[in-house]
Amino acid sequence: MKNFNVTVEKMYRVSGVITVKANSPEEANDKIDDKILSGKLQTNDSKINWGDMDYEDSSFKTTGDID
Repeated sequence: MKNFNVTVEKMYRVSGVITVKANSPEEANDKIDDKILSGKLQTNDSKINWGDMDYEDSSFKTTGDID
């Protein structure tokens, strides 16, 4: 039998908070969605206060890369 290196991955999720001025919760959410979609808000933006990463259950899988 031969040995093969099979690549596996697991996904992590992290949530963050950003303060935005708005007239309602819906407007605040829409403002952030618009910034994300337009590329004006990036994950490395210093205005986002990121929390701790959590492992996503059931996300462990093979990638299809085999050497």
